[in-house]
Amino acid sequence: MILKEIEDQIIMLARKNNIEAVYRGYDPEESSREIYWLIKPGKYDENLEKKMTDLEIRLTRAAKSNISITLFPISRGEANKYPFLNRRIYNS
Repeated sequence: MILKEIEDQIIMLARKNNIEAVYRGYDPEESSREIYWLIKPGKYDENLEKKMTDLEIRLTRAAKSNISITLFPISRGEANKYPFLNRRIYNS
């Protein structure tokens, strides 16, 4: 599975779940670990977390590489305060 296919699937999840933006960044505590950050203000959403986990497992198996997807409860406007978000790949 190539990077574009991985990102397309993550973006599809974002579009279906009112995610404001998706960033391809890194873990602030372990910069070598890449993470896809889904930006959505608000509270914990158990249904969305389950969908993210399911997609993470499918992509990890298909790519034979660890794919991490994390929900970050901030607004898109706050994203520039967090350098670990790195590069935006989707904007609603």
